[in-house]
Amino acid sequence: MRDLLAIATVRRLRLELGLPVETKGAGGVVDPVELWIGQPCAELGGLSPLQALDAEDGEVNIRAYLLAMADSEKEGPCQS
Repeated sequence: MRDLLAIATVRRLRLELGLPVETKGAGGVVDPVELWIGQPCAELGGLSPLQALDAEDGEVNIRAYLLAMADSEKEGPCQS
């Protein structure tokens, strides 16, 4: 359940920031956010986005990271 809430939060933040929101494709393709949410990110202090959302100011930190990703045109999973 925690994963679903984190995924929904990331999708909402992407919508608020005007970033594209990728969803599952036909044939059961996995949503990239579902993969990304659990991968540790150096940019988030070594935490995964899921762990970062649990931390104090987690949503603020994820929002800043998503903006940085958009600014640098870096898409996909975190680079650790």
